[in-house]
Amino acid sequence: MSWRACSLREWLNHAFAEQAFTKEERGQLVASAVHAAANPDYSTPGGQDSMDKVFLFGIDELKKYYPENASRELGEWWWTRTPGSNLVSAVAVYPDGSLYIPGI
Repeated sequence: MSWRACSLREWLNHAFAEQAFTKEERGQLVASAVHAAANPDYSTPGGQDSMDKVFLFGIDELKKYYPENASRELGEWWWTRTPGSNLVSAVAVYPDGSLYIPGI
């Protein structure tokens, strides 16, 4: 499934945003163009781009802004919006900050 059609995207931009931010804070969130890149190793298509106020990083952004594993390390695994080896998985970041390109 593409990021644009993903239920996590829907939740982040609606229920999560309502719970995580005050009305004033939500008014300050700016919709951004979110690029839906394909998986670089498996060529799994990313789908159509979207406009979102809340979104997950794609692996291109992670490599640009957090180039070292240590800078992505959170002690828990987490998802990116980049598709994994197929359309039912997404690239994940392991607890040590390394990328799992086939996806979870």
